[in-house]
Amino acid sequence: MAVRLLARAEESGDAKKVQAAERKVQAAERKVERAERKVEKAKKEVEKAERKVERAKKEVKEAKASGRTKESEDDSDATAFIQELVNAKPKDLGEGVQVFDLKECLPARPYDLSGRKLLTRNTTRQAWKATFELMKDGTERVAMLGIPGIGKSRSLALGLWHLVSGHRPDWIKEPEAIVFEAREGGFVFVFTNKDGWKGQSLPIGKWDASDCEHLRNSDNWYLVDTYGKATTYKLPAKTVKACSPDREHYTDFVKSGGACVYVEAWKKAELELAYVHFAQPPVDKDTVLRRFQDVGGNLRALLDDDGSFQKYLQDQEVQAADWKGLQPAFGHVLLTKLFTYVTVDGKIGTAQVISPKAAEVIADKHYDKLADLWTKNDPRSRCWFKDFLGPLLTCSWFPKKFDAYHITDKNSIGKANWERTPCDSLVIDAGLQLLRCDTKDIFERKWSQAVKNGSLEKCLLQSPEQYLGVDYLLGLNHGISTTTGPKHSIAKSFLEKLRDIFQHCKGQYSFTLSFFTTGDPTKFAPESGQEFRAFMEMARGPNKVFKNVHVQVVQVPKTRNSMEKV
Repeated sequence: MAVRLLARAEESGDAKKVQAAERKVQAAERKVERAERKVEKAKKEVEKAERKVERAKKEVKEAKASGRTKESEDDSDATAFIQELVNAKPKDLGEGVQVFDLKECLPARPYDLSGRKLLTRNTTRQAWKATFELMKDGTERVAMLGIPGIGKSRSLALGLWHLVSGHRPDWIKEPEAIVFEAREGGFVFVFTNKDGWKGQSLPIGKWDASDCEHLRNSDNWYLVDTYGKATTYKLPAKTVKACSPDREHYTDFVKSGGACVYVEAWKKAELELAYVHFAQPPVDKDTVLRRFQDVGGNLRALLDDDGSFQKYLQDQEVQAADWKGLQPAFGHVLLTKLFTYVTVDGKIGTAQVISPKAAEVIADKHYDKLADLWTKNDPRSRCWFKDFLGPLLTCSWFPKKFDAYHITDKNSIGKANWERTPCDSLVIDAGLQLLRCDTKDIFERKWSQAVKNGSLEKCLLQSPEQYLGVDYLLGLNHGISTTTGPKHSIAKSFLEKLRDIFQHCKGQYSFTLSFFTTGDPTKFAPESGQEFRAFMEMARGPNKVFKNVHVQVVQVPKTRNSMEKV
């Protein structure tokens, strides 16, 4: 516009107009120059911003490659822990208990509260063995289940040891990275293996597992110590989460490619050996072992202060009061203050009453319903009957006197001809203490010692799971076997064990085998005449072991009211 004004002014010949127009042209040119400078400056700012973006992208890429986010930091404590774990070696304490005497621990709660020593048990090692086997067969995710308070969190550290120390199956590649979510402690640890293992950490509130490059690699591992009901993503990395038996914690997680493994509660023999390695326990060892009768192997409850322990017992009573809530536990869903898992291989877990006290509390409130449960045509019925019988025989309100029927075979050869005749009542001494034996070795060692001493010393000795022959010893020469069916075997291996245990006192004792049944005692019989006669032979001939042997059957009361008539 200024240029056009100048042209018209020059045409008019008016000098003043020309000068004014020239000034306007000059002003416009200056504006253009200023605008051009601004554009140039803006271009430089854009270029600078683009360089920042490129640097940020590079940082993000590097952070993802290292498993870090912008907020993560190298963690010297986590590095010291993982490097010590690489070369750590366990020490055997006995009864399947091992200890790693570490100087470092994972720098987050609750791990720092439980001390530097890493204790492992048969069940935790078995759970990891089962995990590796499942993943070899194609399982992508594993939920490691067990009641709260037994050390599942620490068992994840055992998994770390397997993965970084080389003590892992041959098919598992050495991982480039392991991510450990310590949810209760509020931190995530990323362990990377480049020129040696090192650790980084960041607050869990700034962590997004779905954005971690490491977890997109199926050769890497993702260990999750759950807390609450936060979601665990299904990512390519091999994932193991330790969680409670609450189905909300793991059902979705194991769908389509997942599986469960099981960790048992602590056993008494394990506690006796491990106690000295606990970090400053607030209660003494004798108190822990006494409490075991009440709450079983819940380590957290066993080591709690008195106030917390009494609150635990009150909660136990509350859980036991509701039969509808109890019923699922007789299948698989646990009330964790009353039941725990037992497992043979880590892959299949079944529920078991956690302690004699818990069994007594349940039976006291629901005896009639329990008795009905024991008589159902279910493979678990006998197991539940066995679990409850010992606590019942030693509690104050259950009968101590039972009608008994003596069993004989009227035929000496061929098919058995059973006869059942009433005999002296079976009387249970008052004040017996139930003593559960966690392993076959413990049970047979205590039995042999009782034979040597001449007494079980007011104990009702319970055999371990799947022990053949007897479920309880009422005396050193009186075995109890539980049955819910019309027949039950007398195992050959049990007769061999009798010969072994009583070999140094042949002929000094008689032996009674009592079958406790939920059915009609007048219709019960041993599985076969051959088994029965083999037992009878132990009191005959020059190689006899006993002066006499006696087989009898007794029936437990079917209802609480009928106990008054027993």
